[in-house]
Amino acid sequence: MRPTFVFVLTAMSLLYLSGCHEQEIGAPDAKAPIRHFQGGAKASDLDLGRIRFGKEGKMERLVFDSFKHTLSSGIKAKQSGSYRITHAPSTHRLVGKLSGYRAFSALASKRSLSFKNSRFIKKITLLAHPDPESYTFEILFRQAVSVNVFSLQNPARIVIDIKEAPKTPAKEAATAAASEKPDAPESKPQEKIQESNEAILRLIQQVRAMQKQNDKNKDPFDYSQYFTGGVSYGRTTTLQKVALRQTPDKHTLIKLFSSRITPYTIHYDDEQKRIVVILDGCGTSPQNIKISLLKGGIVKQSKVVETKEGVALIFWLKQDARINVLELHKPTNITIDIAPMYRLYIGT
Repeated sequence: MRPTFVFVLTAMSLLYLSGCHEQEIGAPDAKAPIRHFQGGAKASDLDLGRIRFGKEGKMERLVFDSFKHTLSSGIKAKQSGSYRITHAPSTHRLVGKLSGYRAFSALASKRSLSFKNSRFIKKITLLAHPDPESYTFEILFRQAVSVNVFSLQNPARIVIDIKEAPKTPAKEAATAAASEKPDAPESKPQEKIQESNEAILRLIQQVRAMQKQNDKNKDPFDYSQYFTGGVSYGRTTTLQKVALRQTPDKHTLIKLFSSRITPYTIHYDDEQKRIVVILDGCGTSPQNIKISLLKGGIVKQSKVVETKEGVALIFWLKQDARINVLELHKPTNITIDIAPMYRLYIGT
């Protein structure tokens, strides 16, 4: 075993598992810029059945799709097994360990996969691992890159975003500053979406019906995402505030604050590029909720309406996206994580 690989595995063994979602452990160091990522959840009998590869502008993306048992079952897992991933820029390589997987069909037959169409990725190789429900893989890059790793649920995906590493801190700062400026089309006033409250209330009823149908489906719609949760307390809770935040990796977070998390249904409609949020037992007057949109952000318009059961919110997006939903506390809120979706195709 190569010394560098031993060092990387040793570094990964020092990580501790995060609570409910992925977490980056430690910032890059100028002398030893190694980054560690971890996430997922304890699982068993999964199959990493497919690796997808896509490009969007100057960024490339790998998506690892998890299935139940084997790929031949056709049933996608709702949540990925636990993973620990280490990126060592100085050696142009990334090493990941996946736990809770009975098979790795995406690579099991060839043991390696090359990417002729990729600017950054040279090869992905499956490495030997003694644990029968764990797999280790290695990605070799053609040049110095920076990566970001996160996971999405329903269906389960582990996502690795790759872009060229900044050559100097000054250039990186200039690039970040330039990305904050809106593009020319966004600087023009956008046409308002006109939908009456009656039309939105009909939409809400459709979402409720579709959500019930989706609950009966063993393989939920891949591009029409539904999330449900919360608990009924028998009395109305006030929706206190709605805040939008942007993460360093350009995700948009919609945070819905209230004293309790009451029953909710959240649906992303990929055809209309809108997010429908239904909060039952959580009331407020639409005039009391002021939503400030982010300059250059993915959300272009929002609306709040009252329903018989509580309140609903609609968020229209500028482009295709995938969402993930988390229930957080201290302070109590429902967070909708919006990630831009990129064109994907199978790596060859």
